[in-house]
Amino acid sequence: MSTTTTTTTTTTARSQALNVLVYDGAGVSSLQPAVFAALKAQLSSSYDVIAVDAATLASSPWEQTAALVVMPGGRDLAFLEALAPAGTAKLAAYVRGGGRYLGLCAGAYFACAQVQFEVGRDGYEVVGSRPVVSGFVYNSEVGAAAVGISVEKDCGIDVGSNGSSSSNGSSGPTAVYVNGGPCFSFNGNAAAGETVLARYSETGSAAIIESRPGDGHAVLVGPHIEVSAAYIASKVAGIADRYEREHLSEVVQQLVPDDHRRKTLFAAILDRLGLRLNAPTATPGAAAADAASGAVAAGDDGEPQTTPIVLAFGDEAGRSRFVASFPPATHSGGVYVDTNDAWTVATDMATFDAPRPPVSVTAPVPALPATAKPPPTHWDLHAVTAADLPASGSQADPHMFSVPEYLALISQRRQASRGVGGSALYGLPLMYSRVVTSTQTILEKNFALRSSLPDGVVFVGSHQVSGRGRGRNSWISQQGCLQFSFKMSHADASSIVFIQYLFGLAVVEAVQSLPGCKALPVCLKWPNDIYARTPDGLRKIGGILITSEYTAGVFSLVVGCGLNVSNPRPTLCLNDLPLRHEAVLAAIMETFGVMYDIFMSEPASASGAKPFRFKPFLNMYYAKWVHAEQRVGILENGQQIEAVIEGLDASGLLRARLVGDGSVRLLQPDGNSFDMLRNLLFAKQ
Repeated sequence: MSTTTTTTTTTTARSQALNVLVYDGAGVSSLQPAVFAALKAQLSSSYDVIAVDAATLASSPWEQTAALVVMPGGRDLAFLEALAPAGTAKLAAYVRGGGRYLGLCAGAYFACAQVQFEVGRDGYEVVGSRPVVSGFVYNSEVGAAAVGISVEKDCGIDVGSNGSSSSNGSSGPTAVYVNGGPCFSFNGNAAAGETVLARYSETGSAAIIESRPGDGHAVLVGPHIEVSAAYIASKVAGIADRYEREHLSEVVQQLVPDDHRRKTLFAAILDRLGLRLNAPTATPGAAAADAASGAVAAGDDGEPQTTPIVLAFGDEAGRSRFVASFPPATHSGGVYVDTNDAWTVATDMATFDAPRPPVSVTAPVPALPATAKPPPTHWDLHAVTAADLPASGSQADPHMFSVPEYLALISQRRQASRGVGGSALYGLPLMYSRVVTSTQTILEKNFALRSSLPDGVVFVGSHQVSGRGRGRNSWISQQGCLQFSFKMSHADASSIVFIQYLFGLAVVEAVQSLPGCKALPVCLKWPNDIYARTPDGLRKIGGILITSEYTAGVFSLVVGCGLNVSNPRPTLCLNDLPLRHEAVLAAIMETFGVMYDIFMSEPASASGAKPFRFKPFLNMYYAKWVHAEQRVGILENGQQIEAVIEGLDASGLLRARLVGDGSVRLLQPDGNSFDMLRNLLFAKQ
């Protein structure tokens, strides 16, 4: 297969490009998990790696905050059908206006001027032009191969030596995974930034090329340099056909020796595109004193491996209630399979770092479709009290969280607030793990665990590998970010929308209550983001996510928050002041408890109407938010109408008054996208 390339994807200069957008819609391949793992392993300290579909790329205002758009492997015709014409036009404008584009396999030839794929082969032939920039068998590994590619000598990329070199003087070949990958027919113009970066060693044809269309920058990669040997090996056992299985096993053996060089090459491509790579210490290293010492292990793509969870209670009575209410084991080895994960519960720290014997937890969960349920993550949960924890000493890594320090601080704050209702309901017990999938998902999706835990339990993860955000967004799960979720119950349906506003206000008030932080310019962006005012304008430092279930007249809520306390990249951090994560969390939880008690005590009106519970906090909220008399454009039925933000109404909607006729628009948090950089509000259609 060959392709003639002229890349045509790009964007305008942007000041806060923090998102790496990965197309995850129609046509993508089964290699998507490897794409996300590879990108996060290299970029998670500075960027949010976000999955986006065709509708998002075609209609949302993503360009200003996109540092890179990645089109992965898969079926380019499906990409074209899903994205054309609006999505491809926006991609083209983005790149030519200064954006960056990385195409991998099908995502590479999707960005070419012309494609010729399996010409003459019935059912596979693809010949045609593209508006954006052999032996292959779909949904099979029969055509997979470990193919050598050699980096061009003068391109400035060094992947290290494997003891051989190519005839053109480039480094020796690096074996990478290929399954239907393209080569490029490319006459590079060096003056225009068009360069061949690597060639297929056997044929000499271009395997990786670089282009600078307009003001943008694009790299197109034919083979799958993002995919590790370990990921391909993980697919072998699931292949039914013996020949295909044995063939892929042989491919894996050929990939293993060069896997480090492949990873180095992928990082070099991202660096060449101008992205900030993770420092060698970007993933958590030494453990906190409260959770036994030891380094955090990393997987083959650099993604940190999950670690045991400490569940620390303030007293023995709380621990005993949890242990008594948690269901008995469903599998050998003391394992209970919950609705999302599997648990082994211990009541001490003796086995915290002990190797776990293998236990099969792949049996389907009752009442859940076995075909839709992946094998659960198996967690070791240590339910303890403060007396069971090692004494808190000096921490090798200041970004880790000290459980003993937090327990002492929350106890001090509770004593200081004694007599103030609600202050003792939130912040204990504490769950903590150095590396977790997602604190939000674990509390939300595991019914037995959530039912056994009391309201107010808070779960902190120093590093989250599957962090969640609101809608299609996610808070950057980076070193130095305080990331936590807590459980609460709320029975009043009419006021539930205000919980996100109340908690956001509690975060700002708590931060400003800390020593030396009273004048810290922290503010709120509707409906659930936390910003700071800086000389360079507003910068995001945090976000809030609330999920809920309604059962027996009560909402069970999981409130999640990410707050950048001590990492200056990629948003802004609070740590120009000597703030500790433990002190910040203790302040937030105690402050919210006090405010929620006031919120729920607001009396009904004289007419018997439901109380406007947020009324006592309105002036505080308006003093902290960024929208006072802000002029915005409301997009209604494709037309932009100018309006002025007035505030919140009694039902929690955002109230805006049109400049033209003075009429009012009420806008719902879940039905609108509010872009701070463009002052544009999209009304729910």
